Amino acid sequence: MQSLDLGRLALLCGAIAHADGFWTSTSSPRVFHNPGDRSSLAADTWHRLETVDAWALLAHQVDLMLSGRSYTFRPDMTWRAIARHWTAGENTAAWLDTVCGVICVSPDDELQGFSHPRPVEHRPSDLPRA
Repeated sequence: MQSLDLGRLALLCGAIAHADGFWTSTSSPRVFHNPGDRSSLAADTWHRLETVDAWALLAHQVDLMLSGRSYTFRPDMTWRAIARHWTAGENTAAWLDTVCGVICVSPDDELQGFSHPRPVEHRPSDLPRA
């Protein structure tokens, strides 16, 4: 199994938080310390979480996604499919545009391409000459 790039994990967490409105001071994700705007926990639980704990929960969810261990998000899912599921159909297009823009992927790219990109192969003719 390939090791996970922590930079990609942080980038995707930030993109999701941005798409979910965490950086807007009056948004529900910001008020309730829920950067991933996930409803997997009861509402009263989110009220009691500190922001750092909520970021850890988001990072855990994203780690599961990127490592292929998520029960919900498969490595072969496109970002479009991930967006539909993540947003439950609410403001999906805006979420998709934001996340894809931040992490520089196409909506039809698969998750596995972001989590473990292929190394760029250079032909000898591509390399600078001395």
